[in-house]
Amino acid sequence: MAYNLFPYQQLGAEWLADHNNQPWMYLADEPGLGKSAQCLEAINKLKPKEALIVCPAIARLNWFGEAEKFLKTSCKLTAYSFNTTFKERENPEQRKVNPRSELLRPWPLIIIDEAHYLANASAQRTKAVYLHIAQYGARVWCLSGTPAKKDAGDMYTWLRASGIVTYSYEHFISKFCILKHTKYGQQIMGSKNVPELRALWASRMLRRKKADVLPDMPPLLFCDVEVEPGPVDAEKWFPQVIAGQEILNNLLRRIEEQNAVTKRVIEGMSRYAIDTDPTHTDVFRPLEHGHQESRQWIELQKVQPVSELIIDELESKHYKKIVIFCYHKSVIHEMRVRLAQFNPLVIDGSTHPTIRFSYEKRFQNDDLKHRVIIGQIDAMGVSITLTEASEVAVIGPKYTPTDNTQAVLRVHRIGQKRPVRVRFFYVNNGSDKQLQRILMRRTQEQAEMFDPLITGSLIHVQNPLEGL
Repeated sequence: MAYNLFPYQQLGAEWLADHNNQPWMYLADEPGLGKSAQCLEAINKLKPKEALIVCPAIARLNWFGEAEKFLKTSCKLTAYSFNTTFKERENPEQRKVNPRSELLRPWPLIIIDEAHYLANASAQRTKAVYLHIAQYGARVWCLSGTPAKKDAGDMYTWLRASGIVTYSYEHFISKFCILKHTKYGQQIMGSKNVPELRALWASRMLRRKKADVLPDMPPLLFCDVEVEPGPVDAEKWFPQVIAGQEILNNLLRRIEEQNAVTKRVIEGMSRYAIDTDPTHTDVFRPLEHGHQESRQWIELQKVQPVSELIIDELESKHYKKIVIFCYHKSVIHEMRVRLAQFNPLVIDGSTHPTIRFSYEKRFQNDDLKHRVIIGQIDAMGVSITLTEASEVAVIGPKYTPTDNTQAVLRVHRIGQKRPVRVRFFYVNNGSDKQLQRILMRRTQEQAEMFDPLITGSLIHVQNPLEGL
């Protein structure tokens, strides 16, 4: 089967191949526009004997699958996951990183996929890849649809490794980040001097949007939908309650207290503060891991009503296939059991990359054997194509909006011919609905650092009950 590139992909491949005088390049096309295909076409033009790919573990097999479709030259591809580029430290307190010696040799080309994973300058994988391995590349191509997930500070490691900036991180954030001094040290509250920041990478970065290069791309529709809370099998998923009613009461009390904290945080964030300083939502980060009991309880409450709704919609043939994103494995298990008649495929953090790749291919087959795929939003949010679905249900989102956006764009990408509807389901407990809307606002602020009009041109907000 012949796979043809879109005209904008051919231009992207030519852009990568033609910049020999600037060996470090950054292809930052919006997720879903086929960055790996463009790299492989650029390899066809350059014809290097070999290339090293460094990427998340879940993306390794995807690269070889893409190579089967787009690579037409005899280039040998070697792929390492980020966390296999270095040897584990024998002494955890040792600061020196030990990159794998077999990677420390000249490479005609090094491709760093999902480069935003290397934003933390102190992480072993960042040091191994940027400070050691990448320096051996005659050409280094970085790829990411979300180059800065939080703020301008995320761009420093790439800018420093590529030689675009030579000064310290402290100097960089003082120049391009809004800083707040607290008793715990400096906290980054947002970005500043954005035009000057963009000028730094102007000649090294290529960024296109779906709305520009694929004007006929079907719309992406967001809506939030309230459901009545369903029952939770507390003894199954919170086994400590087997000890007695008092333990259950204590659990419910903690859940209520955690929900109350979230509600107070939201109430303390005036609309003015959210609109003028969306980084205010960083206060949710401690809640993501600190409020696990309430998050899991709320997600489990959504299982029965959401599964009943999806069963009715699938049986009524409202749509062909659906992708379901959850946060907790307990919710994935419950959804799989309730939707068993549709042979759901499941991907979570423990799914082996080979199995993950086979599930993607099975779901993408144009048949109705597997009408549902359920995944943990971290595990199924990158390096996978799910365009056979046109419906997305988010039961448990991340508190980092760009992670949610990456996950949704697994469905709304090249190959999608139908409008995609994304529903964020919530129970009306005083905080769930408001939380999702605030996180969406944060996603828009992050996107605007690179694409000032991306949200307005791509995402349409739908009435919560419209279309149900």
